[in-house]
Amino acid sequence: MKLQKKKAVIVGLSTMLVSGLFFANSSFAADATKTLKAVYSNIKLVYNGQTITSSSGQEPFVVDGSTYVPIRMAGEALGKSLFWDASTKQIIITDVTTPADQQTITNLKNEVKELEKKVNTLTSDLNTANSDIKTKDAKITSLEAQITTLQKAVDKKSSGDDLDDLEEDLNDDYYNYYKNLDAEISLSGDEDDITVKIEVDEDVWDDYDSDDQKEFLQEIVDDILDEFEDADISGTVRNQDSDKLGSFTVSSSGNVRW
Repeated sequence: MKLQKKKAVIVGLSTMLVSGLFFANSSFAADATKTLKAVYSNIKLVYNGQTITSSSGQEPFVVDGSTYVPIRMAGEALGKSLFWDASTKQIIITDVTTPADQQTITNLKNEVKELEKKVNTLTSDLNTANSDIKTKDAKITSLEAQITTLQKAVDKKSSGDDLDDLEEDLNDDYYNYYKNLDAEISLSGDEDDITVKIEVDEDVWDDYDSDDQKEFLQEIVDDILDEFEDADISGTVRNQDSDKLGSFTVSSSGNVRW
């Protein structure tokens, strides 16, 4: 477009944007008409690198050295909607919202459904995992109980084996002790609580006074405590018919009470 000068009468604010300022002089407070000299020189409005073309065919112009842009043109460039309310003499500017098309809405709904399916699947997987964990925890608890039981059995067997060995040694040492006493010793229990049964020839046993009997029992107890120093020991003396001749206990200090 060739440089040309035109005279224009601009009435109302609906046709222009004034370099960021609208007329504020008190002489324009009331309705007024003023003739202005507008210069059109093919001025371009560029927004974010894109040249804006007004749908109404408007273009910027210069008046008295100031550049004016039609407000509608500027609004369209910024994505705003403009409305001139003649009754209140207001220029109303609002944001332009583009309604989503039906296909977009359908696509979004489908995405939401897919997400819900994934959430349901993950929830199901989580519930299954929690159930598996509970099952495994129960198995672990059961295995731990079995291990404890087996360990006790092993300990008891080990203790029993030790008692058997000790019992054999005691019989070797005391069978012919004190003349022909023919003592036969058996041990039962475990390393913490040992019961001693001693079978003797009753006639020979009765030949000894209580001090000799106690000394005999003390020596046996001392040998047991050498192997199981923390054991609680008690026992009985019986004849060869298993009739009870007496019983004894051992104090915490290891002394026989007969």
